[in-house]
Amino acid sequence: MKPKYIYQNWSAKIHLSKLVSQNQAFINAKSGKPVAQVLPYAPKSPRRIGFMPMSVPNDFDRLGKDAIETMFDSTNE
Repeated sequence: MKPKYIYQNWSAKIHLSKLVSQNQAFINAKSGKPVAQVLPYAPKSPRRIGFMPMSVPNDFDRLGKDAIETMFDSTNE
């Protein structure tokens, strides 16, 4: 979103609440030189990780438990 308006520092400070409520971008300037750009907040959409639809089973942490216990069981030696 490209800012459409430029406000001097003192004007932006006085009218900040009104400027923000308009939900538009603006530039804050000091002595005619731009010093800050104020943009409306736009939340990011959640990122999707991976490309394959899949689900994790509820007992995922217990898969292969017996085999792992057998490999590390010291009584089998």
